Amino acid sequence: MSGVFPHIVQEQIVWEKYFSIYRRQVNLSGKLVAFDVIGHSASNFCAALVFPFDTKNKTATLVKEYYPGDNSMLYSFPGGLFDPKKHESILATAKAELNEEARLVSNEWYPLTGEQGILQDKYSRNRLHMFLALNGEKISDYDCRDAEEYIETVEDVDIHKLPEWICQGKMAVASSCLFWLGWEKLKQMRWIE
Repeated sequence: MSGVFPHIVQEQIVWEKYFSIYRRQVNLSGKLVAFDVIGHSASNFCAALVFPFDTKNKTATLVKEYYPGDNSMLYSFPGGLFDPKKHESILATAKAELNEEARLVSNEWYPLTGEQGILQDKYSRNRLHMFLALNGEKISDYDCRDAEEYIETVEDVDIHKLPEWICQGKMAVASSCLFWLGWEKLKQMRWIE
């Protein structure tokens, strides 16, 4: 590798619906290489994920939802895309997703990622912003779930089961990452040992 940083020569949207697919040409030390990169341009390439934790019972609320890429049902934490028409911030996105998917509201929020978030994948422009929400309260006037979501709320999950679920492939990468970030924060806050 030379000291010249790769730079984008050209980029165009080659397909757009839920995701956008970009054909990106990059100069890698004088060599032109093409990549297909995905992203959600309408969400400013931002999504929020929430780890809802009950400090009294040491349990989490997850969702079990349909993953079309794998055609399977997996456990995950509530999450969704930033919508600049509805959300004034990424935290507002997190709160809305907790309401919609987990049927909870919380007044105790802790960011688990820096302001930039974490890059979703090598071939993605999306950044994930992860939060810990403590002691959520059940609500009956929750927002409707998105039409394409096939979701079941799973309450009172012993968080000590989650490492095994992750190893068994029952959770996808983003929720697995959120679990470990949340686990460390909960230990730091002395809610778990």
